[in-house]
Amino acid sequence: MFRPSIKYTPVDSDIGDAVSYAYSTLEELRDEIQEVVDNMADSPGLAATSRYETLENTAQLLDGVADYAPDLPECLAGIRVNYTENREKKLTRGGRRDNAANAMDAVISATQDWIDMKQGELDALKDGDEDEDSEEESEETIEDKVGELENEISEAETFRDEIEEHKGSVEEAEFPGMRG
Repeated sequence: MFRPSIKYTPVDSDIGDAVSYAYSTLEELRDEIQEVVDNMADSPGLAATSRYETLENTAQLLDGVADYAPDLPECLAGIRVNYTENREKKLTRGGRRDNAANAMDAVISATQDWIDMKQGELDALKDGDEDEDSEEESEETIEDKVGELENEISEAETFRDEIEEHKGSVEEAEFPGMRG
């Protein structure tokens, strides 16, 4: 049977919306898998299968991630992210997991780009590479800007690290088929 190639749709989104999308998708998957596991547990024959064990592990992995979306730091609000999404009509659980992971990748990448940009600004301030307008600023004002940038960068790094850790767990999630 001929199966057309998967069509990925580009998505342009606000970073906060991408985080919400990823984590709500993971929450839905977790709830679905947990329901399957609960139903299988009621049947001794099914509860002893490798499929049950795999789905139970997947439910635990997703449970450790789905409800723990990190708070978006204010400094990152409004950043645009781009990722692709598989929008097949009958998308598999694995496909939905991959969509969430793609959104997480875009968030991680955009956050890292922002950190790199702000680190450059911070380095320039510390090196005294201000432009002519900023030469009039006092040392105290520069120190304030340095402190503010350092705090924002730290918040962004923590956010990025949490998303990366969660994405690693998500990628371990397996969704065996009926015979798997």
